[in-house]
Amino acid sequence: MVDKITIAQILKPQGIRGEIKVKCLLDTPLDIKKYKDIEIDENNYQILAARTDTTAAYLHLTGVYDRDSAERLRGKYIKVTRENAPPLEEGVYYIVDILGSDLYTENGENIGKIIDIYTASTDVYVIEQDKKRFSFPKVDGLILNIDIVDKKVTVRADRLKEIMLVE
Repeated sequence: MVDKITIAQILKPQGIRGEIKVKCLLDTPLDIKKYKDIEIDENNYQILAARTDTTAAYLHLTGVYDRDSAERLRGKYIKVTRENAPPLEEGVYYIVDILGSDLYTENGENIGKIIDIYTASTDVYVIEQDKKRFSFPKVDGLILNIDIVDKKVTVRADRLKEIMLVE
């Protein structure tokens, strides 16, 4: 498993007192409030204050007290070590732990490798097999099991055929 997890990308400074606006790579921007100790370019920071709206989070970090220091962070990624991440609820996974998994049907047919997961109105999985790509949205009744240790995701074949999009 990956030791560091990317949780957000810094978009821009917000105001003149060092606050930054970030795009959260979590289920909701509100989830960023669960994190305290973060890393940006191998430098450690603490989140002193966080507020959110429906699309972004706004953070005050240790050592970032003016617009100039916030500007230097623009475009960078915020990471956390796995040990500093809050425990996940059962059945919830970090995308980085699913990437690279093999996708199988419940009958044992290998469909391909999960190479990307992006969020639209739901998570969309991108699969590659023999240089062909296809994707599918995560919908109810599709995924039967996710095994992050063995890097194996099992889906219902009939449900997958209903929603699969060939790229």
